Amino acid sequence: MQHVDRRIMTEAEYLELENASDVRHEYVNGRVSAMSGASLRHNAIVMNTGRALGNALEAAGRPCLVVAGDQRVHVAATGPYTYPDLAVTCEQAQLAGHDPKSLLNPGLIVEVLSPSTEHYDKTAKFAHYRSIASLAEILFIAQDKPHI
Repeated sequence: MQHVDRRIMTEAEYLELENASDVRHEYVNGRVSAMSGASLRHNAIVMNTGRALGNALEAAGRPCLVVAGDQRVHVAATGPYTYPDLAVTCEQAQLAGHDPKSLLNPGLIVEVLSPSTEHYDKTAKFAHYRSIASLAEILFIAQDKPHI
């Protein structure tokens, strides 16, 4: 991720920027970071995991929704807006009232780890995610070795 602007943005300024932009940005503590493109390996892991989750949930008769990385998640308790690689909700999807593009109630979040984001994903981002009341599991997948 790359910081876009050094100044602190309000949530409203971020949402205005994000809604007008072709590039995805994450928002944490007033700071906006552009999301870089992912590698072929990263994208393949995301798609294979999403397909496997969707197939398993369907086979189990679970009415769950599996969404990919273009679905923004808002961590209402602590403020960030993030784009996890996958999010799953088995409840009625709740979207932020002021911003209908942000999922509020994932039950599972999947992050495929990249060298540039692994530390952040496993520490600060993980701490934010843990404050989501509906979240039961966070799955971290390494892309350089067979490790989940």
